[in-house]
Amino acid sequence: MSVDEVRVDGERRNASWAGGSPVRSGGSLSFALKDEPNTGWATAPGGLPRP
Repeated sequence: MSVDEVRVDGERRNASWAGGSPVRSGGSLSFALKDEPNTGWATAPGGLPRP
């Protein structure tokens, strides 16, 4: 299984990171998985984790 989609507080995110703020404030984090890799998800420079 691989990640197809991520939502933070119901809003779709195209980033592989969410930061701690949504979790600390009681927000929701949900993942949609599928059998085949979604090679377009979180591949843009802004979708990569920040150092």
